[in-house]
Amino acid sequence: MEAKQDLQRLLDEFERITDILEQVERELGTLLEGIPLVSQLRSVKGLGTIYIAAILSSAGDLRLYSHGRQLLRRAGLNLAESSSGKRKGEIVISKRGDAKLRNICILRCLHW
Repeated sequence: MEAKQDLQRLLDEFERITDILEQVERELGTLLEGIPLVSQLRSVKGLGTIYIAAILSSAGDLRLYSHGRQLLRRAGLNLAESSSGKRKGEIVISKRGDAKLRNICILRCLHW
């Protein structure tokens, strides 16, 4: 009996949180309507409202980037050689950039 009540309480809490998240997503959608390039970002398969808002909040105005590589570099996703004076290193992701933007990009890639 007690387990059933706990399960019902958890389900009610889940529905409440889901409603809050849907409301936040609707409000974000409304805010994004006035931002340039959002319609183009929405055309990218797999990019939803929350990811678009997260990318824009970290990267700023995307019109300032003349090439996509600049955005990758800002996120620290550009390739770099890891080497020292004695050895020639391997090619790795530089990770010199905005960690928040990098995590957003990586999370989005993992969901594809």
